[in-house]
Amino acid sequence: MLNTFYLLDATPSADGLYIYLMVVFGLLIVVAAILFFIKFEKYYRKLQRKLIILFLTVGLVGFILIFLRYEQIPYLSSRLLILLLLLLFAVWLLLIIYYYFRILPVEIKEILKKENFEKYLPRRPASPPASPNRGESLGG
Repeated sequence: MLNTFYLLDATPSADGLYIYLMVVFGLLIVVAAILFFIKFEKYYRKLQRKLIILFLTVGLVGFILIFLRYEQIPYLSSRLLILLLLLLFAVWLLLIIYYYFRILPVEIKEILKKENFEKYLPRRPASPPASPNRGESLGG
């Protein structure tokens, strides 16, 4: 199945298992929309943003590739592009998983340490209310 000619076919047929890929790409967009409307804790908002961008990007690019396949546009409808998109998705997801398990806990500890430190600092005094200039009369 991973024959070079099979992957690099300029205009592969539009029939096949691509309806299932459309469902998968559609589900990725739906997951991105659900993640957009879920309220995450402030420490996890960066992770939320990364996941939304991943799912939305891969879903939309996947739909574009499926459309190009349906229209049988030479070279842009190649099976290789869909394979590259799926590989990109896997690598991107692994980077986000690495971020979640290795980098995010360190960032949360630093944020909590900073918040704990700032909790004991004196607050800024409120600025005094604005008053008219002292040398001018109020009544014209």
